[in-house]
Amino acid sequence: TGEEAPSTGSVLTSLLLWAIVMSLVAYYYKSKHEIAITDEKQTGEADSFKEFKHGLFSCHEDPEIALCSLCCPAIRWSLTLNLVPGLLSFWVAFFIYLCVELLGGLTAGTIGWICLTLLCTAYRQELRAKFNMEQQGGWTFVTDALTYFCCTCCAIAQEARHVEDAVRCGHEAVQNEEG
Repeated sequence: TGEEAPSTGSVLTSLLLWAIVMSLVAYYYKSKHEIAITDEKQTGEADSFKEFKHGLFSCHEDPEIALCSLCCPAIRWSLTLNLVPGLLSFWVAFFIYLCVELLGGLTAGTIGWICLTLLCTAYRQELRAKFNMEQQGGWTFVTDALTYFCCTCCAIAQEARHVEDAVRCGHEAVQNEEG
């Protein structure tokens, strides 16, 4: 019944305010986020990282990661990549993800969702390479893309749990080259 569409200015203002709030939340969360590192390296642990350590739908086992992956995927994805040397720093990853989400907001989600799927799939493939996983390339591009396309928050949570477990046990994939 004659409802007016929001003006371009109000849409852009809303997206800008959302981006500012997300950036403030990211700053706070990143400053408070810590991972308890175990003192001793666990023998045989390297082999257990040859595939993702946690199932795609087992994110409920770590409620903090699950909630952050669902409500603030840009923050959780950025924290994960930041923990793996040679990938993106937190703020670079965060602003790339945020820009793709903004693109999605401006295009009714379609283009943004496709771009986000491609972006996250590429970095999921990088994680597979860093951890020298048994399944890399080939069909994993397809399965990783479908995973991100269908359940982004589950994929982000799975990667986060995998990488944080690697940090806890001192896995070589998350060690700095100079250390």
